[in-house]
Amino acid sequence: MAEVNGFWMKAWPVFRTPERTCRPLIPGITRSVISTRSRPPATIARPWPWRAPNSKERSDLCADLGEERYNPVIRPADFLTVAQTAAAPNTFFPLVSGTTFNYRAVTPEGTETIEFTVTRDTRKILGVTTMVVHDIVKLNGSVIEDTLDWFAQDRSGNVWCFGENVADYEDAAEVIAVNQRVTVPAWTYAGCLNTEDFTPIDPESSELKFYAPGIGNVRTINPDTGKRTELISIRKK
Repeated sequence: MAEVNGFWMKAWPVFRTPERTCRPLIPGITRSVISTRSRPPATIARPWPWRAPNSKERSDLCADLGEERYNPVIRPADFLTVAQTAAAPNTFFPLVSGTTFNYRAVTPEGTETIEFTVTRDTRKILGVTTMVVHDIVKLNGSVIEDTLDWFAQDRSGNVWCFGENVADYEDAAEVIAVNQRVTVPAWTYAGCLNTEDFTPIDPESSELKFYAPGIGNVRTINPDTGKRTELISIRKK
C-alpha cells in the first residue's frame, strides 16, 4: 500500500450488496471491501509509460492481493457527520451537500455528459451515516447509467465508499504523478494528482484520472481510445 500526499491506493472487488461493501476512497483513494470474496489491499508497482498487463502480470497482481479476506473494522464513531465533513472536506474528493459536478466527453457514439451530485440525502450503513451521491450518465441526451453511491469521511480525512449500484468487478489504481497542471473547460487547476486505474479482470483497460485540490476529479482519459471526460462546470445550491 502506498501513500502520496495522503492519497492511498488499494485494490478492491465490488459487489451488489452495499451494506456489505465498504471501501475508503480518498485521502487518499483508500479502497477496500467487506465481503467473503474480498481480498486485502496491495501496492501495485507498474512501469510508466504503461503497457497493458499480460496474463503473467495479471497472475502476479492476484498473488499480491492474496487469498485472505480484507475485513476492516468499521467504528461509526470514527466517521464525521455531514456537517463536519462539509467543514473540513477531503481536498481531492470534497463531499459538500448540494454540489453538482458536470463532465463532458466526445465519443464516436456522440456527446456523453456526466452529472455527479452530492445530494442532501443520507443512508445509514454499518452504523455509519453515509452521504448519497447521484451519478447520471447521458449519451446524446438519453440516460445510459443512473447510479447511487454512498460515501462517508472518517476523522483522518479518508473518504470511504460504502456501496454502489454496479455489477461485480475488480479494480486497482496507482498514483503516477503529483503537482500536475490541468486545463479543462471549467478552469485551469494546479497541484493536481494523477492516478491510473486498471483492472485485472480486463487487462486491456485502464483510465488516467486527475484530481484537483478542493475540487476532486476534473479529467479522465482512456489511453486506448483517447476519450477525454472533463469537468465543464460546478453548481452549488
